[in-house]
Amino acid sequence: MEINLQLFFYQYATQMSFSSLCGKRIDFLNSGTWNMYSGPDFKMVQYAINDVISVGDVEIHTKSSDWFKHGHHKDPAFDHVAIHFVSDCNVVIRDNMLHIQAPSDWTSYPLEKVNVRNPITFNQDYKRQRLHQWADLYGFENAAFIHLARALGRHVQGDAMELLAILLLPLIGNQNLNTRDISILFHGVAGQLNDDIDLPFYQSWKTAFSEANIQQLAPLPWNNKVNIPSRQCLKVSQLIHLHFLLRGSGYATLLNQPNAFRCILKQIQGMSYWESHYRFGQRLAYKSSVQLSSTAQEGIFMNTIPIWELAFQK
Repeated sequence: MEINLQLFFYQYATQMSFSSLCGKRIDFLNSGTWNMYSGPDFKMVQYAINDVISVGDVEIHTKSSDWFKHGHHKDPAFDHVAIHFVSDCNVVIRDNMLHIQAPSDWTSYPLEKVNVRNPITFNQDYKRQRLHQWADLYGFENAAFIHLARALGRHVQGDAMELLAILLLPLIGNQNLNTRDISILFHGVAGQLNDDIDLPFYQSWKTAFSEANIQQLAPLPWNNKVNIPSRQCLKVSQLIHLHFLLRGSGYATLLNQPNAFRCILKQIQGMSYWESHYRFGQRLAYKSSVQLSSTAQEGIFMNTIPIWELAFQK
């Protein structure tokens, strides 16, 4: 099973040397962060190629042809995978990716069962330190807000969503803002109100954002190969609105109450426009729910609560 090969990599990669199919010696200095969501299996893995240290993502498969079976060749999130670690390399995927075949007897190695949903089992120091840095720079409550925004962006758009949240911090302190105001701010600062789209509410939002006279901000680092996340902005704006409704407790308190946070995620619902559109002016070929799916709720929950507890709960 592929999960067993992942366990083998996680537990033994740093304890032995490997040779790629092209003859390069590879030594793993750590196994990075085990990614339980979409994207490469292990993120930010540090390794040495003939003693030259590099950092990159690692994808695990029992057969290398599973790369195509799983559709990774069509997913930009896998464009920069550095190492393909497999049990059976029955096909070479691409020349700029190193292929490593696990030892033929890897199934005989004892494997310790690991709860992949428990962040204590991973190297999460950098995430914990990042939260502490946000708290020092922007305050405890704002650190919680940035943390949530980054979780909504996931690994593909996380950097852009983090910066978006930081840019919005001086703009969202007004408790008189309503849902429309918040949506306009989010989409405007995200650069999504710059087009000439013949849509009444879009033109209204564009005018309102222009009248807000917000100074020109640096472009956000969206991953344009995947999606410009109009819907993610919508979700965060909904979270902000719910935050205003619960202003007495705030985000930080909410993240210390996992059950309450789950209830909030279930309440998030966008306007009906997003049932038939993916971006402004771009129709979907199918009808889409404007509520967060149970999978999305769980993904957001697991990307926020466990690391928050590690960082701040004693």
